[in-house]
Amino acid sequence: MDRPDRSAPQSIEAGALRELLGQPFRAGEKHDLAGAAILGTLDLSGMAICGFDLTGAVFNDPVIARGAQFDGLTWFRRCRFLSGVDFSNVLFAHDARFDGAAFQRDAIFSKAEFRGIGCFDEATFRAAAFLDHMQVSGSFSADHARFLGTASLEQSECMGGLWWADTRFDGRCNLRGLEVHGRTWLRGATAGDRNANALARSIASYGYSWT
Repeated sequence: MDRPDRSAPQSIEAGALRELLGQPFRAGEKHDLAGAAILGTLDLSGMAICGFDLTGAVFNDPVIARGAQFDGLTWFRRCRFLSGVDFSNVLFAHDARFDGAAFQRDAIFSKAEFRGIGCFDEATFRAAAFLDHMQVSGSFSADHARFLGTASLEQSECMGGLWWADTRFDGRCNLRGLEVHGRTWLRGATAGDRNANALARSIASYGYSWT
């Protein structure tokens, strides 16, 4: 990094966080906000967002980022989203890290574009997960993730492969029109009474598949 990261506060108001994240993007820089408690509804709709590390942060209220563009480091690793999140029509210009995140309410990523990796390894979705009509240029990875509510990946396109090792869908799972260009790894994945082989038949895969 070109400059030292700033120490993360114990808590931060959503308005103050919005101001921080709305600063101009500079390569190699990020705001270190790991472990912070975010107070109030965070609305980033339509904004250009600079780099940040929010690993382990707790969002007590909704996160709304419709149409936002995340230009720098985008780390929501191990975050706890206690209210709904809306990342619809978002552009993630680089890798987007949501591994280990816990979504307590509806999580909306409809029509999101990932120009790098979309990583949801070991994430937990306790309500509905709308991952439909997404475009993922890198791999879409949700190894060991658990979807407890309805999940939709309808018409999503994964150009760099799909990684669902031991991924579990407990609720209704809609894979209609899901396309994977590259490797499809489904070993141990289940959706209700459907095993990995049954899931593979629901996906239009244009590369090798492992079940």
